[in-house]
Amino acid sequence: MLKLLSGIFILGVLTACSEAGAEKPVNQFSVENDQLLFEKKFVDDWNVNQNVPSCSDCRKESQIKYLPDGPEVYETFLNSSGLQFMLGKNIRHPFDIDLGNDIVTFSFSMVDGEVYLQAENHEPKPVSEDAQLHLDISDHRVSFTFSDIYIPEPTPDTISNEQPRFSVDFYLTTSAK
Repeated sequence: MLKLLSGIFILGVLTACSEAGAEKPVNQFSVENDQLLFEKKFVDDWNVNQNVPSCSDCRKESQIKYLPDGPEVYETFLNSSGLQFMLGKNIRHPFDIDLGNDIVTFSFSMVDGEVYLQAENHEPKPVSEDAQLHLDISDHRVSFTFSDIYIPEPTPDTISNEQPRFSVDFYLTTSAK
């Protein structure tokens, strides 16, 4: 009987200790001095009016595509649920995102001096630094916030111009519908 009671006591103590050590998920993103940080490391300048991305147990993946018209930079933050947040800089060419059950290609285009974003099998939508763009794709909501839409000044045809026609900087978040 004493062995049984001491066994139950030890089991109770171990259970209590394991519960005390269990932590709630902590958001790895924070904002300090108008800068977005991931695990206390600089990610990007941040507009205080934007929501801070939320991600726990995330890992960061960076990719730079060196293209003839200049580099494009992608930083993605993923966890076991998939893509949580993405930062794109100087984006001009199509890119893919994995929504878990679906890989979706997005592309930017310029029509009559305005920049548009199109997800495959969806209509193009105009982009603006003044408003978020929300797209419902498969069973996800993909939200874009555009931090910069760069359209260079026109140059005369007699001058060589190797600048891209436009480039876009954005933040992307995903959530299950």
